[in-house]
Amino acid sequence: MNEPALLRVDKLEVVYHRTITAVQGISLAAEAGKIVAILGTNGAGKSTTLRAISGFLGIDDARVTDGSVTFTPDETTTLVGSLNTSLAPSTVVSGDTDVGYTLSGTAKYQVNPWLTLRGSTGAYRTVTLAAGAIDWGYSAGAGLDLASSRHVVWSADYLFTHDDSSINGRNDTHAVTVGVTVKK
Repeated sequence: MNEPALLRVDKLEVVYHRTITAVQGISLAAEAGKIVAILGTNGAGKSTTLRAISGFLGIDDARVTDGSVTFTPDETTTLVGSLNTSLAPSTVVSGDTDVGYTLSGTAKYQVNPWLTLRGSTGAYRTVTLAAGAIDWGYSAGAGLDLASSRHVVWSADYLFTHDDSSINGRNDTHAVTVGVTVKK
C-alpha cells in the first residue's frame, strides 16, 4: 500500500535579512513510523530548515520565500501550504520588472468512503518596480466529492475571487461548478 508521507517539504527556500539565501531547494518526506535525519556541517541550514517547517523563523529576520509543506496526519486529512515568489519581466509595463508573491493553502478531509470535503484559500501580490503599480487579490473556495456508487462520483465547488488591478480595477467573481466522474 502506497500511503502519502506524514510530512512532505518541496523546494523550501529561506532568506535572512531579505538578501542572504540560507536554504535553497530543500525537499524531504517523513513517512509514518520512519526516522528522518537531516545531516550537514555547521552552517549548512539544518536548524533553519526545521525552524522553517515549524514556523519559528521570525526571531532572526528570516523568511520562507519559496516552497510548500504538506501535512497528512492520517489517511483522511491532508493540509498543504505554499509560498512562491517570482521576479520576471513586467506583464503590465514594457521594460519594467514584476516582483510577485503567492500564498496558498488547501485542506482535504475524507469523512467516510463516499464523502470528501475540500477547502482552499490563496492570496497574491505583484509589484511593478519602476512604475510602482501594485496588483493584489485573494480567493477562498469549498467543495465536496460524493460517491453515489463505486463507479460514479459527484463534485460540487464554490470559488470566490477578489482582484484589485492597477489596470482593470476591482473585480469580484463567484463561481459554482458541478460535475460527475464516471469510472470504469
